[in-house]
Amino acid sequence: MHTAWAWWPLWMAAWWLVPLGFVGLLFAGRSACGRRVWNSAASAADPGSRDRALEILRERFARGELDEDEYLRRRAALDAS
Repeated sequence: MHTAWAWWPLWMAAWWLVPLGFVGLLFAGRSACGRRVWNSAASAADPGSRDRALEILRERFARGELDEDEYLRRRAALDAS
């Protein structure tokens, strides 16, 4: 009978830590989602991302993956944004 009371502190810790852990995971997931949206919006406004997109477009054109019409169309779309 005495050994049953030895587990009582562990049960009390689990009673509080498990729900708090779930709440922590909930907030961690929400902040990661917000960070992903924020980073994509920030990268769209970043001029460096546009330069990188043009560089990739030039590389694909040089490798022959795009013909000249497709290259010019995509370049115009990048210049417009």
